[in-house]
Amino acid sequence: MNKVIPALLLVLVIILGFIVFAPKAVPSKDEAQRFVNDDLEAKYPGTLHEIISAQKEGANWNIKARVTFDYGTACPTRLHAYYTYPEFGYAVRAEEITKGKQLGTCEVCINLTPDKCLLFFEEEAVIASHTRPGAEQVSSYVLAHPDAVPTAKFYDESAGYPPEEPTHYNVWLVDWKSASDNSTLNVLLNKTQGAIIKVWGTG
Repeated sequence: MNKVIPALLLVLVIILGFIVFAPKAVPSKDEAQRFVNDDLEAKYPGTLHEIISAQKEGANWNIKARVTFDYGTACPTRLHAYYTYPEFGYAVRAEEITKGKQLGTCEVCINLTPDKCLLFFEEEAVIASHTRPGAEQVSSYVLAHPDAVPTAKFYDESAGYPPEEPTHYNVWLVDWKSASDNSTLNVLLNKTQGAIIKVWGTG
């Protein structure tokens, strides 16, 4: 009996050591993305959110996600949330890309001088389309049409040229449409500095 107890203890120590030191299974990409999507849904209900990228590093997935408050309005707020799963699980940090209604303002290129401003995301293009120098007509249209919904599309060499403007690329085209009077206003902006090139439409 005395010999059985030490043998059992040795077996338990071996089993515990295997559990503690055995290499952990790396979760699948789908599992990691499901976790992040569920977390985003719980933390940011009613927002537009999606995973931008998922990169495997060792036993973890580094995931970058986009969260947009007030999507489809003149002042959307965009955040980027960064996850390391499963090591941390929760969002490691969140980075503000635009400051919109959610944060009580309507800003693009936060803390950047005009020469350093680059419009990478549609929320930035939407805000720039009615706040940058030369946007007075657009700003007036947005104020007069609170139901106006903006859509933004980026055009580069691979996407072709924007409609009615076949000489421009690396530009954003923001279309504002109001259902109240079926009016539209189109704004063409440079990706660099968010400079307004042209405004046209029925608004």
